[in-house]
Amino acid sequence: MNRTKAFIVSQKKDKILVWIGAELVHYFLACGLQKKHDAEYYAIIDITNKPKKFFLEQDLVDFKKIWFYHDEINNSNIKKPDTKFLREFEDSQNVNLWNLALNERIFYRFFDYHKFSDEEIMKIEESSIKFFQRVLDEVKPDYFVTKQPSFHHLELFRRMCIFHGVKVLMLSSPKTPKRNIISESDTKFDFIDNLDHIDCPNKSFSGLREELQSINGKTTTRELAMNYWNNMMIIPDYFLKGRT
Repeated sequence: MNRTKAFIVSQKKDKILVWIGAELVHYFLACGLQKKHDAEYYAIIDITNKPKKFFLEQDLVDFKKIWFYHDEINNSNIKKPDTKFLREFEDSQNVNLWNLALNERIFYRFFDYHKFSDEEIMKIEESSIKFFQRVLDEVKPDYFVTKQPSFHHLELFRRMCIFHGVKVLMLSSPKTPKRNIISESDTKFDFIDNLDHIDCPNKSFSGLREELQSINGKTTTRELAMNYWNNMMIIPDYFLKGRT
């Protein structure tokens, strides 16, 4: 067999897992990314029942497999939470589940349709963990493409991905307008340990403050929105330019 051909045949495709929410931003991002990067694509879809038909019938993105998060939780056969399992998970992955749950707006204060008991919350946590672990074991993704977590279950999965060595590519917007960041966290860069080590020639603190104020004063909401959409394609560029 030709050596070049043998190399191409044996070359492993990246496995990319995408989190898709109701705003559909990352669905279209996956659509654009698939045109530029040949990989296996999977998706966890976090939506209500009404849009499900679209994802079941769509053919713009060739997902190898999709999961509907709420279906997985609703169809769970857990009758009583396994507190031993939850404690062991917290200890092994250094995650405080109650800290995440207490910051979930649907569980507390902002959801008037149902008051969740502690047992219900623990059942949801256990169902989520077991579902997420099943996806990670089945897919073994190389990358997880996601948005900034707005619900605690996405934050839980983001942390599980990092724990299992999956590279998280989270698109977020910093305080500075017309900029976007791809990182595992929305509060720091992946490749910078200390900002004091960053050279900033010809820039003083007062100069940077003046520049920031001038940008903020001239940027409209429409400009910010359009800039965000335009910069979404920096994720495909990440794959095409050596992933640095």
